[in-house]
Amino acid sequence: TTDEAADAPGADPATDPGGRPAEPAPSCDTLATDDVTYTIWVNGTDIGPDLRVATLLPGDEVVVTGTVPADCVDALTGALAVATYAAPGAVFDPMATQALAGADVCDEDCVDPDGSFTLRHVVVSTDTCGWQVDVVLGPVLETVGPDGGYYSSTLSGGVDRLLTADNGGSDTCTV
Repeated sequence: TTDEAADAPGADPATDPGGRPAEPAPSCDTLATDDVTYTIWVNGTDIGPDLRVATLLPGDEVVVTGTVPADCVDALTGALAVATYAAPGAVFDPMATQALAGADVCDEDCVDPDGSFTLRHVVVSTDTCGWQVDVVLGPVLETVGPDGGYYSSTLSGGVDRLLTADNGGSDTCTV
């Protein structure tokens, strides 16, 4: 049979059992936000995909779980991150500088070969009156704002790398 011919010694693995060229395996060099299906857990409670529904506090554990297509597993390693930034207030101000206070990045232990992943992050206490937590794709920015960059395509004019974000702290700052 055709299947036996494909299994015979010397059979070409680059062709399917019918002798036709095999389809190349799909590849995923970079991830887009649409490639990631995820939910967020805060202190053990599933809050869905939007961090803004939570009232985060320093010390809270944020866990991002989800999947990417199996061909994107390698692209996820080093690309998914949760970061806490020190902010000048409780509301995001695109003209304010927010310095990185801590981040956790998905490594080879974060993702399984089937594309499922789990990334844990503890919201870092900052010395400012506000903070921002971002769940992002791609490299973590040292600074969010005009002196650094933005994850959102709306502000960066580039590729959208922001999956979700939340801000908190005091509404007014005395610096």
